[in-house]
Amino acid sequence: MTKNPGTFFSKKPLLYAMASVLVLAALLAAGYGWMDRTPAGQAGAPLEQVTIANLTYPGTCPVIVAQAKGYFTSEGLLVTIAPHTTGKDVFGAVFRGQANLGTSGDLPVMFAAMNRQPVSVAATIATAQNDFGIVGRKDKGIVTPASLKGKRIGVTLVSGAHFVLDAFLTRHKLSISDVKVRDLKPEALSDALAKGEVDAVSTWQPYLGTLQTQLGSNGTTFLSGGSIYDVALNLSGTRDYVANHPETIKSPAGLGPRRAVLQ
Repeated sequence: MTKNPGTFFSKKPLLYAMASVLVLAALLAAGYGWMDRTPAGQAGAPLEQVTIANLTYPGTCPVIVAQAKGYFTSEGLLVTIAPHTTGKDVFGAVFRGQANLGTSGDLPVMFAAMNRQPVSVAATIATAQNDFGIVGRKDKGIVTPASLKGKRIGVTLVSGAHFVLDAFLTRHKLSISDVKVRDLKPEALSDALAKGEVDAVSTWQPYLGTLQTQLGSNGTTFLSGGSIYDVALNLSGTRDYVANHPETIKSPAGLGPRRAVLQ
């Protein structure tokens, strides 16, 4: 029996349409499957808990962004960020076992190494210039570097601000013994300056900017500048933790690794 050619060709558009629908359905199913996939590190495994003692400083924002964007979670890490106002406090938390990792400037790392604490730098996450400075009150006679002599200066000891103060005075033919240093936490500097308990302070951002705004036209600012101190912000931990958690140190936020071991 001979088939009618016209009948065969009349069915071809319908066959093509059905095939196209099937292909489209398959592509959509694949797409939904991709979007609904389980993030890396979460397939049947609990998230690894990591606590980061984080310095309250603009240079540590990569850690904050990584947390906000979910980069840690996507790599199987449940990260808790504990804020601290000084690098010394950060390392205190790390070496007491209250945090696994910590962010700080390079000077607290140096002091930890000098104290024979087994610190390991996992990554350098940022560098900055002009984030440190000295702010003085004009009504206390502070208008030039030389006028700092004999003045009461608030500073957080064993910090980058302490180093900047010492280096700045030396550059201007003064020494730390030429001023009256008062050890203050960064968050206490504003109140001490406002009450006249100190004549000037040496500190870093964001406290530096707050003090400049607070004094307004009554303030004199001396910035550290790159020629005195370029701060490097580091993600560090104990030597044992960094060595024993290589997968954890492979940061999803572009933080590293670039490791140096100090002891």
